[in-house]
Order: sequence, then C-alpha cells, then structure tokens
Amino acid sequence: MRYRFIEDRNKALEAFKKGEFDYFPVHTASIWAIKTHLEEVQKGWVARQKIYNRIPRGFQGFVINLREEKFQDIRVRKALSLLLNRSLMNKKLMYEEYVLLNSYIPDLYPGYVNPQVPVVKYDPDQARRLLKEAGYEPNAKGLLEKDGRILSIRFLQSGSDLRHLNIYLQDLKSVGIEASIDQVSLSTARKRLDDFEFDLYWINWGAGRLKDPEPMWHSGTAGDKGSINLAGVKDEKIDALLESYKTAASAEQRIALLKQIDRRLYELHPYVLLWQADSHRLLYWNHYGIPDNPLGKYGSDDAVNTYWWIDPDQKKLLEQSRKNNEAMKKAPATVEYQGP
Repeated sequence: MRYRFIEDRNKALEAFKKGEFDYFPVHTASIWAIKTHLEEVQKGWVARQKIYNRIPRGFQGFVINLREEKFQDIRVRKALSLLLNRSLMNKKLMYEEYVLLNSYIPDLYPGYVNPQVPVVKYDPDQARRLLKEAGYEPNAKGLLEKDGRILSIRFLQSGSDLRHLNIYLQDLKSVGIEASIDQVSLSTARKRLDDFEFDLYWINWGAGRLKDPEPMWHSGTAGDKGSINLAGVKDEKIDALLESYKTAASAEQRIALLKQIDRRLYELHPYVLLWQADSHRLLYWNHYGIPDNPLGKYGSDDAVNTYWWIDPDQKKLLEQSRKNNEAMKKAPATVEYQGP
C-alpha cells in the first residue's frame, strides 16, 4: 500500500484520472459537481459514488465571542444568523452539496438536521427589527449605533478563501453593521483565540462517537485560556444538564440529555451556524471488491483501506474493458448504510 499526498486538489484529480490513485475522496463541492463527470465514469471504469453512513459529524459556524458586551444581547446574535444567506452560498458556491445546520450536535439526528426546531433562514427584515429592538438606530452615515457606539464586527480570518465571508459582509453592511475582515496567519489566529481577542471566527469542529460536551459548553471553562469554549458560554441550564450527563446510566439517557443541551444552545445562539456534509464523495477505479456497507457504520473515506480489496477478476475485466474501449456495468451512484 502506498500513499501519495498532493496539496492541490485539482492536480490530485488529474493524477487519479491517469491511474496514479486507486481511489480519490472528493472534499471540494465544486470539483465534485463540475469536474467528475468523466468519460471513465460514463463507461463504468470509474465509480462516482456518494456513500452514506452514520459517521459522527460535528458542526461549523462563526463562533461569537459572548465576552464582548455588544454580543451579550440575544437579539443581536439572532440578527447575525438571520443575515447569513446560507441558501445562496450553498447554491452559488457549493452546488447544494451541504446540509444547512440547526444543531450543535448534528449526528444526533437523521440527516444531521434536528426535526424539532426550524433551520434559520436569511431574513434581513427580521434582523433589522431585532437590532432596532436591541436599541440600535442608524446614524447620519447609516451605521447602526447605540449609546454613541457603532455596531462594529471584525472577523478574525486565517484562510485565503473569502468568497463566503465577502457575501456575508455585504449583507451585514446592508443593514448598517460596520463589518470588516482581520486577516492574519494561522498562528496569530490561534493565539488570539486562546486569549479571546476576537469578535467572530469561522471554525469547524469534529466529532466522535463518545460525546464529552463539558469542555466546550460548561461555564467553568469559559474563562480558561486556550479553552475550546470559544464562545464563552455561561448558562446555568446547560451546566445542570452537563452535571446530569456525567452520571447518566444508559446511552438512552445520555442521548436525551445531549438533545436537551443542543436545544438550549439553539436558543442561546453562541454561533452563527453554517453547514455540514451528509455523505462521503468518492471516485474509484472499478477493480475493487466491496462489502455491502462500503465504509462500515462509522467509517470515514479512509476505511476503504480497511474494508475493500482488489478483486482479481474485476481488475482483469477493467483492464480488458479499457483495452477494448468497452463499457462496464456501472457501480451505484449512491450507497446507503444498511443495518442497526
């Protein structure tokens, strides 16, 4: 088995097409939507497949620094969510490949969406009403102001892709919020997060099968330098639920408590939630033997190396089909996990 690492994903795709990789996980929506409808796929030589299983998935969003006075009003935080046009971004920039989040623990729910609460939709009129209720009025320059202080937001940013953020900034500015990007190195961003010196920051959190929500959400961690409670959440209801979670005797009790914690977080709006993938996108040469559940119940795309094998007969068929320019039977476009 040999691994190759290619930083540029477009170059990696070209290497795959040349047969330099056996399989290629596609993590960029635009590449999947535009560049993977290959002749090799049409002929069945290469499989273009989405695989769905129950892998734990975290959440991503703009964390709001609740330590800042301007963000302590829930109406301001809700307004920030209402001004993020996720549907437009998903359609325009990501080819509708992502699920819009309404949960901080999305893998508790089928399809990673909580059916008990609505997904926040873009609504600038409602955002304006909330900001007015919070005491903000436009000044002579059209900027929102309260007690002589302009509502100003700086986005701490360490990445180079600003497409989503620029759309968001325009919508924030359209209602009178002074919004800008503070672009820094990753090391500088890490230090400023550790010291809680930020307004909003885009971050993507992973997840595991065994949940430990306390470090991220307990009030006791809100002031700890380097804490992952980046938002600075301090809430008595969440603290009580976390204490109950420690002594929960069964998986069912823990899941019920996690759902209560998640519901409370939804009410508090410590993040402007973004989106999450709900499947694994794979290209692979059609010479594999593959089990019914290709990545297992909880596996990621690298589970290919654990569960799949090169099938000698299938490999020979692929070689003959390519040599004779003949089509093969196509692999299914989607595979759903089957089992408990």
